[in-house]
Amino acid sequence: MLNPYKGGEFEVTSVYGNRTIGGINEFHTGLDIVGRSGKELLAICPGEVISSTIVPKSSNDITWQWGNYVIIKADTGQRIIYAHLSKRLVSKGQRVNTGDVIGIEGNTGYSFGSHCHLEVRNSSNKTSNEVNTPKFTGIPNKIGKYNVKVEKDLTKEEVQALINASKERVWHYWDEIKKEAPWAYEPLMNLYQKGYFKGADPGDLKISQTKMETLVVMARALQDKGII
Repeated sequence: MLNPYKGGEFEVTSVYGNRTIGGINEFHTGLDIVGRSGKELLAICPGEVISSTIVPKSSNDITWQWGNYVIIKADTGQRIIYAHLSKRLVSKGQRVNTGDVIGIEGNTGYSFGSHCHLEVRNSSNKTSNEVNTPKFTGIPNKIGKYNVKVEKDLTKEEVQALINASKERVWHYWDEIKKEAPWAYEPLMNLYQKGYFKGADPGDLKISQTKMETLVVMARALQDKGII
């Protein structure tokens, strides 16, 4: 688990995903966290500060809702957003390492109490199933109190290893399934030939590991019944 607070103790108060606030359902694109060991927020990975600012509400820029915010571009390409800060302690263009203090938790912008909205986006500046805050940080997507006992400066390679470990394998081509997952090739091909399965498009299956395993189980059941 990557550590966002000095001292390592914090609480998740709002999770990533759908939530209802003030009777309005919305998709929350990050985690809301509150420091318990302190309010100093840390860089969770090495990178460059690409934004450190506050946008006035009068500007009609929706990022005014973030109040004081800092964005770090990780060495691996992701963007890490820290919003609602009471104080920013880094500047645009500054290089940061894991564990550097980048700001102080606060209640600025569209906020209803002291916290940090921590959000991770991909290199295209979007959240996705592959890149989002819980997956990147390892922080559970569940309201509760957490304690990161080990704080250390992760290398670029270690950060990438964490990201890779959080991603689900996606299979794109029949040849790679045949070579790397022969146990799945024949059952899937039987489904394909009988019209029970097709890929995302003719040139790319785009099938996740979970979906593939599910289809293999289904194929074996259909084979046992003589349907395929």
